[in-house]
This record gives sequence, C-alpha cells and structure tokens, in this order.
Amino acid sequence: MRRPPPDPLLLSGGWRKIRQYWQALGLVCFRCGLPIDYTVPGTSPAGLHVGHIIGRDQARLIGWGDEMINRLANTRPEHARCSEQAGARYGNRKRGQRRRTVRPARVIMPASTEPLRTSRVW
Repeated sequence: MRRPPPDPLLLSGGWRKIRQYWQALGLVCFRCGLPIDYTVPGTSPAGLHVGHIIGRDQARLIGWGDEMINRLANTRPEHARCSEQAGARYGNRKRGQRRRTVRPARVIMPASTEPLRTSRVW
C-alpha cells in the first residue's frame, strides 16, 4: 500500500529538535505508560513517535497556525504503535461509520383473524 507524502511540518528542523528533546528525557509512552525503546528507529512499533496532544487536523480546524501546532507544549512521547492506533481511531470517527439502513421490524400476522390463544389470562 502506498503511503501519502510526509507532512512538511514534520520535516522541519524545529521538529527534529522537539524529537531530540523527548528522546533525551527518556520518558514512558504517554498513552499506554509502558517504556519506549529509544534504541530502535521511530518506524518500529515500540520506537519513539512524538505525538500531538491536539492533533494537527483538529488544530487546523480551530484555527491554529503551523507554529502553534508544533510547539513543545503540544507534543508528547508515544510508541509508534500507540500513536498510529490513536490516529486510526480519530480517522474512523471523522469519516463516520457506515450507517446501517434500519429495516422495519418484521411483523408476523396470524393466518386467521381470531386473537392468539395464550395460556395466560389477562
């Protein structure tokens, strides 16, 4: 499957500094609380991925500029796996789940017009 081109915001020198900052601190994953393996590349599921507290898409919707989106205060260390799962959840919510067509309940009518006989006296 072909990946989309990387976001230019994530290729800037400022973004590299933010990544180095979180790497130097060596904190645990903000989402799951498990230790991050800082020795493997960020593409590894257990590797460091710097996530946004307020996602880039949401921040743009509320009018944030690129500088505000990539502030250190809006980032946190996460596993790549945790970050991708969170992004997938957000994407699914944004896209909206397919709506099922609601079918009317099937009503089974008795063959005769007399009332159904039950053992219970009402």
